Amino acid sequence: MTFFRKCTVPFLIVILMLSLSVSAFADSSSDVWERTSQLEQKYGIFIEYPFVTNSQGQEVPGITLAQLNTLDKALEYVTPQAVREISAYYQQRNNHRLTFAYGFSSASMIGEDGGITQAGFELESSRIELYIPYGGQSGEMAGDTPVTILHELGHAFQFMCTDRYGYDQLEAQWKSVSSGFSYGNIASYESPDKTAYVSGYAATSFPEDFAETFAYGFVSNRDGMGLKQYLSKDGAVSPVSKKLENVRWLLTQYISDYTAAEANFLRCISASSALSYEGARISGVYLQYIGFSEPRYKPLDTIGELGLSSDLTWVSQAGGWQGKLSNGENVLVFPSGHWGDWAA
Repeated sequence: MTFFRKCTVPFLIVILMLSLSVSAFADSSSDVWERTSQLEQKYGIFIEYPFVTNSQGQEVPGITLAQLNTLDKALEYVTPQAVREISAYYQQRNNHRLTFAYGFSSASMIGEDGGITQAGFELESSRIELYIPYGGQSGEMAGDTPVTILHELGHAFQFMCTDRYGYDQLEAQWKSVSSGFSYGNIASYESPDKTAYVSGYAATSFPEDFAETFAYGFVSNRDGMGLKQYLSKDGAVSPVSKKLENVRWLLTQYISDYTAAEANFLRCISASSALSYEGARISGVYLQYIGFSEPRYKPLDTIGELGLSSDLTWVSQAGGWQGKLSNGENVLVFPSGHWGDWAA
């Protein structure tokens, strides 16, 4: 069974035109290989990536250290212990441990509905596919973001649970806390009730709801992304709160060394929903790169529309690039293409 994460163009607030912000594949092959080996040992996983021919005619890895660092940081939220246990389950089930496989996206991955395939999880092969643009390619959504990585890991965890707990039983339990909300509702996808679904994509189906809740729970463990404002509705416990609790409970049931993972996950409840940065108050899932090293790609279309130089300063504590507009106002541009400004 395969589940793919797609972004559908009409429903996105911002559609990125991604281009390289640094020289393509500038990291040395030995550094990429060493970092790959470190992460494979740390998490008990396989990492695969394509190779490309550089200007000297040499075959080099088609990913960078920045992408491997993003993978590491995202998986650390779930914890090495929990990822190793999930991977070990797939080793036992499929005779192949969990594989994070990077591959180049192409125009053929844009469906008739305008959906752009970012990533996918293949149950029988234990593979998490992460699709990335090649070189100066543009118009493609990158599948190696923190939320997307953990979304696909969420699918892997879901099927680890359902193989033992029963798919129908888990789905029925999940849907029972979503009373009054239905999947496939176009209005919910376009403008989701955040007390019911953590994202519009979560409103499409049970597997996507589970994977999104898993991902947002771990990624929202920092101020600026906290989910506590969505935990109640009209004075009652919200469906999102119940779904988060369900994921937390499953972690305690199916991960033997779950303590650290559970603690990380529960921080989404206590973390503030907004972050103060130099007088600006910011919030939203576009802050997912807080604490991460600079991503490989910059949203050059957004930067160009704002009239900014592409030579911006990466600000890890805000998860975005800082610069100045022509009127002197400061601006933060995020990897998602969102941006915000405030007076100097």
